[in-house]
Order: sequence, then C-alpha cells, then structure tokens
Amino acid sequence: MTMSIRKFVLRLQIKMKSAPTAYDCCKVEQLKRRKINCNAKTEKKDSNETDKKITDVKRGTIADGMYKNESFGVSFPVASNMIACTDEQIAQTLNLGTDFLENQETYTAETMEDVMEGALYDTIILFSDNSSSVSVIYEDMDKADSISITEEQYLKAVGNSLTSLNMGYEVEEPTTQDIGGTEFASMTSKTSQYQQTYCIHKVGNYMIEFIFTYTDATEQEVNNFISQIAFESPL
Repeated sequence: MTMSIRKFVLRLQIKMKSAPTAYDCCKVEQLKRRKINCNAKTEKKDSNETDKKITDVKRGTIADGMYKNESFGVSFPVASNMIACTDEQIAQTLNLGTDFLENQETYTAETMEDVMEGALYDTIILFSDNSSSVSVIYEDMDKADSISITEEQYLKAVGNSLTSLNMGYEVEEPTTQDIGGTEFASMTSKTSQYQQTYCIHKVGNYMIEFIFTYTDATEQEVNNFISQIAFESPL
C-alpha cells in the first residue's frame, strides 16, 4: 500500500452509522483514523491529476425544489416529501459543535473542507420516511494527501474498515453504476436493518460522492431519485 493510500485510510471516517435515524446521515464519518499496519513508500502525484486541479469550489443551493452545484454541474430534484438538513443539523451530526458555524447560519465550502480534512458535506437529504437519506460530498483528495487514490482503492478502504468493525456488515464487491450519464464506482454494505450504497467518481483532485442509506421499504424511492440526478455534461 502506498503512502498516499495509507494516509487516506488513516484519515478515513468510516461511512456508517449505528442506526438509520433522522439527521443521523453524516454519522458516516464517525470512526476516523483507524490505523492499518502496512509497508509504505513515497508516491509522486500523477501529473495528469494535478494538471486538472479544481479550485474555488462553491457550495450548492436548493431553490424551487432543485439542488444545484455549479462547481461540479450536479443537479437533482428535492421533492416536497423530502427534507434537506440545515447547516446546523449537518454540523451537529458531524460533531463539529455549534461554534463551527461562528454565529452564522451557513458554512462555506472552504470552512467545511478545512475542518473535515478536505471533505465538503454539501447537503444531506432525508427521504419520505425521514430516516433513509442521501449525503452529497465533494472531497478534495489533495487536501486529504491522497491525490493518487483511485475510486476502487477508496471503496476497498471503506469496505475493509467496515468489516473490521465486527458489527455484522456484509460488504459487496465494488461495481459500477451509471448516474446522469457518468460512470460511478459503486459499493453496497448491508446490515440486518439497512443498506448503504457508496457511489463515487473522481474528477481531477476531487471525489464526487453520493452515500445512500435506505431500507428495503425505501429502496425503490432511492433508485427513482438516482435516476433523476443530472450533470451539465458527462464527467
């Protein structure tokens, strides 16, 4: 395992939560910095990746029933029976504390990435049962010191950490899934109560991540939602 991947694994906050309850969507980041013993060697950054570096990322907005993030060209409808978590709820779920918002009502992409080591939790949407959810994350792998990590390596690291928890996770092998005309790497983990599907796609120094948490009862609703995610152009 290379140094950059090892550092990524040490920083990784495992994409899981103890139970699928309302406003608990971001508990996917609660078991960070699990140590993995491995031999490591220094790895140079791929010049093609650094040449495509994305900077000045802005947060998305939700207006008139639509989420849009112009920095990545992502959009999807937010139905009337869905709930978008507030910035305060996101900060509380990530255990950032109320002081993170600095007495403001919103946070910026820069402040979130700084405190979450490159991960911008842009929005969390609850589905109709107020428990199933989608977390939309844009993660700067350069800030995470893991610029060379691939989608498959990312998912493997998540899967290995989940199985090491001895909490009954069944982790499927990574596969691919078309989302809005773009091929995402995808992996599903299951417990007796719920499933989580991780869909990620690397663009330059960023990972675009959708984390879907759902039950058998809401799986079709989540699939219908995925079919409505769009990009201004295929990534």
